[in-house]
Amino acid sequence: MKKIVLALAAVCFLFASVPAKAGNSEEVAIGILGGVIGGLVLGEVFENNRRYKHRVYRERYVERCVVRFKRFYDPYYDAVVERPIEQCWTERVR
Repeated sequence: MKKIVLALAAVCFLFASVPAKAGNSEEVAIGILGGVIGGLVLGEVFENNRRYKHRVYRERYVERCVVRFKRFYDPYYDAVVERPIEQCWTERVR
C-alpha cells in the first residue's frame, strides 16, 4: 500500500512540475527543488532492500542426561547392590 501511494505521489510530481525558464531565477529554483523532491520520492519507491535484515540462525545446545542403575556385587556388603550412573551429553537443537 505504501509503495502504491508513493508511486502516485511520484507521478503527481512528474506531471505537476512547472517548466523553468532561464530568465526567471525563482522558476529555476522551483524546478530544481521539484526535481530533488521527485528524485527522493522515486528513490524511496524503487529502493527494495533498505529495510531487509539477514536472518541469523543461532545454534542452541542442550545438555541431556540419563540416570541408569547398574547392579554389581559388593564384597564389603556381600550382596548385589545398585548404584546410579549418570550419563550426560550435549545435543544441537534447531
